[in-house]
Amino acid sequence: MTKPELLDLSRREREVLEIIYRLGPSTVGEVLEALGGDSNYSAVRGVLSTLEKKKHLKVERDGLRYVYHPTVARETARTKVLDHVIETFFGGSITLAVSAMLDERSGKLSSKERRELQKMLRNAKEDGR
Repeated sequence: MTKPELLDLSRREREVLEIIYRLGPSTVGEVLEALGGDSNYSAVRGVLSTLEKKKHLKVERDGLRYVYHPTVARETARTKVLDHVIETFFGGSITLAVSAMLDERSGKLSSKERRELQKMLRNAKEDGR
């Protein structure tokens, strides 16, 4: 399994990409505001440019503004990275990965989360997955 490109991003690049996934298509100013004063316009513009060069973002001109969009849907990116983590750290075993998550979150699952997990397992069984 090849390493997803999302794992080759710097901490700041991942942070900016997460902001764009959360906000939707965004301008430099919107990303800067979401960072909460933790950067400046030029630095954010540089990170966005790097993400565009790495093909994680595409840019469209909207009047005088440049609006950045992810090139891959969040769900697709999430799945690629999670598949890589499961393969790398759990030998491809979903059972081991889920077990590790449940051990880590022991006592932190709400009743609602437990019901949702049970429902997902029932649905997967019914679907033959």
